[in-house]
Amino acid sequence: MYNNRIQRLTGTGSFLNKWGAFGGQAGQFNRPRAAAIDDDGFIYVSDWGNHRIQKFTKTGGFIAQWGGEGSGDGQFNSPAGIDVDGNGTVFVADWGNARVQAFDNDGTFLFKFGTPGSGPGQLNGPLDVRVDRYNNVLYVADANNDRIQKFSINGVFLLKWGTIGSSDGQFNWPNGVAVDANGSTVVVCDSANHRIQVFSYGPTGIGARLTGNIVLRCYPNPFTSAANITFTLSTGAKARVSVYDVHGRLVAELANRQLPAGPNEVPWSIARDHDDKVPSGVYFVRVDAGSLSGAGRIVLLR
Repeated sequence: MYNNRIQRLTGTGSFLNKWGAFGGQAGQFNRPRAAAIDDDGFIYVSDWGNHRIQKFTKTGGFIAQWGGEGSGDGQFNSPAGIDVDGNGTVFVADWGNARVQAFDNDGTFLFKFGTPGSGPGQLNGPLDVRVDRYNNVLYVADANNDRIQKFSINGVFLLKWGTIGSSDGQFNWPNGVAVDANGSTVVVCDSANHRIQVFSYGPTGIGARLTGNIVLRCYPNPFTSAANITFTLSTGAKARVSVYDVHGRLVAELANRQLPAGPNEVPWSIARDHDDKVPSGVYFVRVDAGSLSGAGRIVLLR
């Protein structure tokens, strides 16, 4: 940020190249805050102090810029986090305007979401935005509200979690968020608490901290009327196996009882459990057993 440059490294940290210097001209920076890479290898940089986004080749060749200070569509007040989805849509956390803006990869404004405040879907100093490509959703580090919010890829509020504090699941100025490749784990940089927190995808807003690791399998997947959820417990424990929809709402409780150590299998039968009104779609199965938890994705086709 304060060196006013971009450095490109290999995945193991070896230096490749750098570019940039302090200033307001094309290819210069004033405290660059974040960078993202699209599927074609182009690099997008949020140029915080210049209130703009710049686009480069991977070797630092300047391609385009857009923005300018203000609150109109396509303008910024200190753009912070940035990410790109598989369709080339560029999402920018517009920190001072308490919103997220979306653009095509040439900088044309598409849409925005978020208004100032602390209610569901409102934002106060968003510092990062991350695309979960596997589940086609967005996560926003809502820094001044000390929480993470989840939105659809079109900006519709889905759920939130976190409050100010230092306990597990609480935050103090979260300023970064990341998602793993299969969308099962969300990692948050809890800045003022000087720590990283890791959460499992699923129930009630991803709110459960991932203190253990239960690997579960759902099969057949997709399924039409019945499926089996298999997992292994290292020790016997009272386990709850639940199904949630993409909005975090409980759909079915498949088990809530003592289960033995070793392999376990829990069925989900639509007819048997009288879940005949459950529509086709994507669902998330969660297993909680003592301090351990795990989640998996399953698709129902009716």
